[in-house]
Amino acid sequence: MTYLMQHLWPGGTEARYNETIKAVHPDGALPAGQTFHAAAVVDEGVIITAIWNSKEVADAFVSEVLIPASPVEGGLEGEPQERAGEVIHLENA
Repeated sequence: MTYLMQHLWPGGTEARYNETIKAVHPDGALPAGQTFHAAAVVDEGVIITAIWNSKEVADAFVSEVLIPASPVEGGLEGEPQERAGEVIHLENA
């Protein structure tokens, strides 16, 4: 089932996000199984929302790519606040 994962990196900046994304999406494309990725700078830091084909694919990316790549020099720091769950409704333009 489609899975949504959202991370808020407190204190994050656009520059730190850019360094992190280069490390975890090295070819500039979405990882296998990710169908959507958006990031924004908000008052609290950087928030990233990703849509995945399944929870298993999302968890594999976190454990096999994101965690081993961390910390990224010049990238987002600390532990993100995570919210995630199975998608109950999704629309595209």
